[in-house]
Amino acid sequence: MPQAYDRWSDERLLAELARALRAGKRVPPEAVAAGKAVFAWRAPDAELAAGDLDTMIYHAAGLTIEVEIAADALMVRLTPAQPAEVEARGPILPPRPATPGETGRFTIRPLPRFPFYLLCRTAGGRKIVTGWILR
Repeated sequence: MPQAYDRWSDERLLAELARALRAGKRVPPEAVAAGKAVFAWRAPDAELAAGDLDTMIYHAAGLTIEVEIAADALMVRLTPAQPAEVEARGPILPPRPATPGETGRFTIRPLPRFPFYLLCRTAGGRKIVTGWILR
């Protein structure tokens, strides 16, 4: 016969939850590290770019970063075009640096399969970080 959970007292519910937590499996250390990395500050000395996730356009420090996700690559354009290094980064993604050409356009391949953000370092020494980009 099924139990009437809606009639349990608060004490019984808390005891049952505690028992369930004790019976649970241990979370793998790499999962804990990835979870912490998601909330860690990515670049404390960088300026945060404000982003509109619908259009994937970010603005900060007089620079616009346009992001387009293609089937197999990430297409990015910096406006105004300028010497810079841009990396796609994430909690379990090795850095993928790219250098824009004279037009400010570049492509990052392969397309990251996990949430990531872009870190842009301009030749003038500024750091700009986009928000998280989810495919």
